[in-house]
Amino acid sequence: MNISCPNPDCRVAETGKCVEGFNVEECPHQKSAVAEPESPDQHASSDASGTQERPSDFFVASGNILTIAEATNVLRSGTTRVITIIGPSKSGKTTFGVSLYDAFQNGTFDRWSFGGSLTLPAFEKRCHLARAESGKSSPDTQRTPLSDGLGFLHLAIYSNETRRVNLLISDRSGEFYTAVADSQEDIKKVYEVARADYVLFLLDGEKLASDERHGVKSDLMIVLETFVEGGILGKYHRVGIALTKYDLVLNSGLRERVENDFNRLLESIRKRYASALLEINATKIAARPTNNLVEPRFGVLNVLEDCMRQRACKDFVTPARLQVDRWFHRLSIIDGGAQ
Repeated sequence: MNISCPNPDCRVAETGKCVEGFNVEECPHQKSAVAEPESPDQHASSDASGTQERPSDFFVASGNILTIAEATNVLRSGTTRVITIIGPSKSGKTTFGVSLYDAFQNGTFDRWSFGGSLTLPAFEKRCHLARAESGKSSPDTQRTPLSDGLGFLHLAIYSNETRRVNLLISDRSGEFYTAVADSQEDIKKVYEVARADYVLFLLDGEKLASDERHGVKSDLMIVLETFVEGGILGKYHRVGIALTKYDLVLNSGLRERVENDFNRLLESIRKRYASALLEINATKIAARPTNNLVEPRFGVLNVLEDCMRQRACKDFVTPARLQVDRWFHRLSIIDGGAQ
């Protein structure tokens, strides 16, 4: 073991004796040197540049649904799309998100391949009631409690055209959106709408085929109006209006009436908000059909493709040039010469 001393006159490394007359073991300088030895962990944490990463620089996924801060880390990590799903309780918000996850259980989903997930346990928890292991006689989906607040499910998917893209799917109780539309007190807390690349409003097809048809249409219009008037939904947002549970619509015997109601609602929305929003799309969905009238995940791929599309750019308009009478004033300088 090499011995050194901060006293410049000490030659303990050469002679093995303390210049101040102490035994080497009793020298106060040697005691202070060995009192707090450098741990291997401390040594390993320092690199050649002398920098050490802080704990806040790391993001270790727990597998649970992502918080706003964790979702922000995903946004910073690479190409990301955020899809926000708006709808009342039991309209199919969570079921839609779970159906995207289920689409990759047996391989690719059309042109898309599974690239990973930071929330696999969260997906599985929401899928459990739809699996045989749950012991339920019919598939169901775990509802999102109001107390859970806002969270995000995560999927990484890729295709030959887009390469790897992160997809963040909002997960929030439908009661929250209803409360916002009623009071507008929490309108600024709807962060998932302001940041969304695609906002999907769900219209419950089962209720549209029932005596509640007028109520569900009115509720959707109120929420949409609240978001637009509140300034969190605007000209940079792409919006989708989805008629959910389309399998039940087909089985109701009222398909024509339901589709007429849906089309009239869509026409009203476009007439009123076409200038306020970037685009308004319409689709029909049966994320987890209960009959054989439609295929599994009917309409889900269309929504995914709409979400993954890049926002359309507005055409550039050449600014008008000032017209002057004198030819001299019309000259412009190009590379030092006159035109």
